[in-house]
Amino acid sequence: MKYWKLFAAAAAGAVLFSMNAAAGETELPAEAEEMIEIGEGGSEDDFKVVLTNEGGAAITGIAIAVNDEEPGENLLGEDERLEVSQSAQLTLTPAPMDEVTFMPALYNMELTFEDGYVCVLHSFPFGDTDSAVIGRVQLTEDQLDDPKDADKAVFAYITYTSSFMGSEQDTIMPEWARIAPVKAGEAAASMGSGEGTGSGDENDWCLVGGLLD
Repeated sequence: MKYWKLFAAAAAGAVLFSMNAAAGETELPAEAEEMIEIGEGGSEDDFKVVLTNEGGAAITGIAIAVNDEEPGENLLGEDERLEVSQSAQLTLTPAPMDEVTFMPALYNMELTFEDGYVCVLHSFPFGDTDSAVIGRVQLTEDQLDDPKDADKAVFAYITYTSSFMGSEQDTIMPEWARIAPVKAGEAAASMGSGEGTGSGDENDWCLVGGLLD
């Protein structure tokens, strides 16, 4: 399967998961219909974003790291979890601007999944979107710069509509590039040149959670 198919499937991931569920292939938990609220605010400038988990496993931890700081406390309660296809409204008070550069703070979101993976969503676009769908990708050995990086082969990404760009965006490529910059660059070049748009039968990609067979 060529690179373009991953991007198409990732963009439609939530729809594909729902179609599988409707066909009886996936049984959604009862809690999936209930949105939970996490985080704290206190000002009219608070970020508010709805997160929907389509990462293939329940999320048991959500923590925010500001700039180069360590992630904060788990925003989910002790017995709380974000089930597959469940949504949570996250409220976050913005960190102050840098007093020297006057640049806004950068936010990374650390996600702990029930199946043991801990993934980081880098530079989460707070302020640019009011909702985001979380997905996960498992890279094959051929998509890693070094086979020794196999323990990093699963990463999380989001799909969202950017209010600044006015279009749907995803973070697959930048997240992949953090793990394997060479292979990610080759994929970007392949897509930019129009290559990799065939319909081969090879199954190179795996969207964690059974979204792509």
